Amino acid sequence: MEPEVINWFYQTKFWKQHKDSIEFIPQFDIGKYLKQLDRTYTHPEYKVDFLLIYTDERHREHKIIIEYDGFREHFKDVDEINEFNYEDYYTDAHVYRQKVLESYGYKFLRINKFNVGDNPVSTIDERIGRLLKNPENANSLLANIHETIEGLQNGEMKECPKCKEVKPLKDFKDSSLIRGYGRFCKDCKGIGTHRTVTSIPKPAPELTNLTCPRCNSKMILRRGKFGRFYGCSRFPYCRGTRQV
Repeated sequence: MEPEVINWFYQTKFWKQHKDSIEFIPQFDIGKYLKQLDRTYTHPEYKVDFLLIYTDERHREHKIIIEYDGFREHFKDVDEINEFNYEDYYTDAHVYRQKVLESYGYKFLRINKFNVGDNPVSTIDERIGRLLKNPENANSLLANIHETIEGLQNGEMKECPKCKEVKPLKDFKDSSLIRGYGRFCKDCKGIGTHRTVTSIPKPAPELTNLTCPRCNSKMILRRGKFGRFYGCSRFPYCRGTRQV
């Protein structure tokens, strides 16, 4: 079915209008890719049918996994399945696989004989459009968390080991140091402030009962540039997060 799905995709209006801003990769080794980014990744080396990466006019990157579901290898109790209940019959392995990849920020578009419709090209076009048109504020916190993580990965942000807040790199600038930046943020070191009042120390972060979706360690309530979120207590070795 792979050549057929490729043919359908290349006929969509979405492809024709935005092909200069699209990467469309068949049989992408996403498990190996995630393992390179996250050394705590312990899931199988998944391979997806297609990875669609679209960069919109605001330079936001949308990552969509497109899967064509076969029949017996993707479903259980195949004799009971019809167009109204097929979503309830995915195998446990496939449900788990999707949840893992979604936890890394990927969206899913599943295609099968039950949902492709009479016009597969139009169906795929419409469903991609719906995935891209989610209201900006619907997942704003999740987007902010990903932005914080990206900032940590590319060196634009870092976590202060004293207050446990993730802040822009400029907040760690200290001209008295040879390298120009310190371990602790300006607020914790008192740089740039002339207040003489004694500051009240922030309480040490406490472990919560929540478990990290990636490594099952305890999570800590953290505060980043865009608000609060739960982060893995094993950071920076694990970058698992949960929304507050």
